[in-house]
Amino acid sequence: MIIRVEFRSILCTFGMPLIERDETLEDSKKLASLIRSQHNLIYFELFDTHQEGMSEILKSLKESQHNSLKTLIFNYITIDNNDDVLIYLKYFQNLQELRFYKCIYDEVRKMDEKKNYYEEGLWLSNLKCLQIDYIDEYKEESEELSSILFGCSPLLNEI
Repeated sequence: MIIRVEFRSILCTFGMPLIERDETLEDSKKLASLIRSQHNLIYFELFDTHQEGMSEILKSLKESQHNSLKTLIFNYITIDNNDDVLIYLKYFQNLQELRFYKCIYDEVRKMDEKKNYYEEGLWLSNLKCLQIDYIDEYKEESEELSSILFGCSPLLNEI
């Protein structure tokens, strides 16, 4: 299943984007309902949404597809915090491929540097392919997420 949720924005007079989050979140909730109705979804690719929409979709994938999902790809997603992504990933034990392509980091709050994700249950024992490619200006956040995921994915270290 490949899904594009249009991430609408309007430019105000100061050049800052104003995002119509309610409409996009509503689209994400409809998509979440569709995901719950599917059986044995193995490939899921999401385009152009924000953290709230992505969280809604990840929640539905966790509830209904956690055993079957093998490939999860995020394209041009605005992520508020890496923690908000990591909290859901621990449920996808059969995940073999995880990609973040040209994601945008909207730093609402910093990650908890003292948190031990392995102790929190993040262990992706089947993950064979990891690509984290945030937009260039978010290189630090990209490397931080990459470091955590490499630490929780033993097969990546063997490749």
